[in-house]
Amino acid sequence: IMEPGRTLYPTLLACNGAHRCTVVHVKKSTYIRPRDQAAVSHTGEGVEVILNKSDSTSISVATPGGLIKGTKLVSGLLEGDDVTTEYTSDASADFKSFIADPDFTKDITDRWLRNRIHHWLDLNFFVTTL
Repeated sequence: IMEPGRTLYPTLLACNGAHRCTVVHVKKSTYIRPRDQAAVSHTGEGVEVILNKSDSTSISVATPGGLIKGTKLVSGLLEGDDVTTEYTSDASADFKSFIADPDFTKDITDRWLRNRIHHWLDLNFFVTTL
């Protein structure tokens, strides 16, 4: 399972009976859930995506400087399961997930943040473009 917002760039190595092989690039795909929000910049204008949490908390993700024409901005809230899941990949030994559990990583900070994080707001989200 991949984390929400992750774009995959699959490639296949297709070989014939004579063992002649070629790399085939397959269409990229992005993992987006039905509850995620999206906005399209049709003419290069700025867009805004508003994420509402059930407790009346909301996040506004905006691009006031605009986007490239036709770019879609996708954003979504990360629930507890999304944050605590350990995302891995069998396709790459160097895979690094961009979602990390804050309870596990809160003490792994650089010296500028050391002892400055007192509690988490429990509001996690992702942003990606298509």
